[in-house]
Amino acid sequence: MNNEKMFREESVWKVLVKTSIPTIITMFVVILYNMADIFFIGKTGDAMQVAALSLTTPIFTLMSAFGTLVGSGGCSAIAIAMGKKEDKTVRSMSSFCCYSALIIGTVFAIVVLLMMNPILRLLGTNEATYTFAKTYMMILVLGAPATIFSSACGNMVRAEGAVKVSMFGNLTGSLVNIALDPLLILGLHMGVAGAAIATVIGNLISCLFYLVYILKKSTCLSLHIKNFSIRKEISIPVLTLGFPTTIGVLLSSLSSALSNNILVGYGEVAVAAMGVAGKLSMIVTMLQMAICTGIQPVLAYNFGAGSLKRMMEFIKKTGIVTILTGLLLTIISFIIRSAFISGFINDPEVIAYGERMVMGTMVTGPFIGIYYLTTNFLQATAKPSFASLMSLLRQGLIFIPMLFILSRFAGLNGIIFAHPVSDLLSTAVGIGLCIIHYRKITS
Repeated sequence: MNNEKMFREESVWKVLVKTSIPTIITMFVVILYNMADIFFIGKTGDAMQVAALSLTTPIFTLMSAFGTLVGSGGCSAIAIAMGKKEDKTVRSMSSFCCYSALIIGTVFAIVVLLMMNPILRLLGTNEATYTFAKTYMMILVLGAPATIFSSACGNMVRAEGAVKVSMFGNLTGSLVNIALDPLLILGLHMGVAGAAIATVIGNLISCLFYLVYILKKSTCLSLHIKNFSIRKEISIPVLTLGFPTTIGVLLSSLSSALSNNILVGYGEVAVAAMGVAGKLSMIVTMLQMAICTGIQPVLAYNFGAGSLKRMMEFIKKTGIVTILTGLLLTIISFIIRSAFISGFINDPEVIAYGERMVMGTMVTGPFIGIYYLTTNFLQATAKPSFASLMSLLRQGLIFIPMLFILSRFAGLNGIIFAHPVSDLLSTAVGIGLCIIHYRKITS
């Protein structure tokens, strides 16, 4: 197949461009998609609705995590199987990923709806934000099966090199969401309800796009029920390879909830400011992550095929690209931070908080791509235990203690700097784990 030939033979720089640019575009669209809700809600001038969206972000993150479990895991597992020329295994794994996503989405929606009130209290809502948060979350979780299925398929189709398909699937749904936001939020005055409805419709459109591709055009993926299997040789590789990314997203959701709970002590304005400032740091982080995610199936394929020298060439050149990209984006972010924040909500207090938060949270911006590169390398080379440890460190074992310790002794500045401290320490550990693992697979 042409995509396999690209993985095996084309120049590293050419493959890096082919796989990274569509993934970067996809990630950029995802960023716009994530910003659209808070941008148009900000235009209502109601900081409480902005705060409500920020407080419920962990729920959307949870849905993304479950999509990543079968999608990212499927991407690595399928690419490794392709490298080994195991076509039947590829069909079974892809079918397993698709049906698992729908089942997980349905169960997730039921659980969240049944436990709505305690979850909202856990997220840190109060009298000012409770109603807004409940409205948004209720609609959002009703669309959980579509959201998780879309996320899983968007990740999975990259395994056969269909990065443009992944890009267009995300692009189609996200543009529909972005187009509906001003109509529903401002035009029909639906506020947070309009934002949630636009998100659900956008994900349904993405689902339809991926269904058509897999059923009509995919060269190796399958949705046929006859290929669905939960045999351990099918399910275990997918779930174990997806677990590291998933645990990272889950812990990100938990850390976000904990941060917001502590931030509430500084007022809803601080929560709103962190929500907006977080969007700017998200650009720097996610675009570097996109570069590393783009080469994940390439690394997995070459690992499966035994082409370790070529795999390492991809890693070295990707590392250079992420550092240069991160440095440029961080500098730009520092320059535009005030204009960026005021573009969402023109509140002097929010802007003042937000500028401070941007400066603190993004000090490690130039190097965060190395963290994602190490994690993707460990996943692609079938070392989920090390990759899981990486996720546990950054979002849990290091971040959560840092959050409580630094906030206790440095107040708001401690909350702001908890993430960069965690990023720095986790990246250092990741480099060490990759060196250990590489020596083992080449010995």
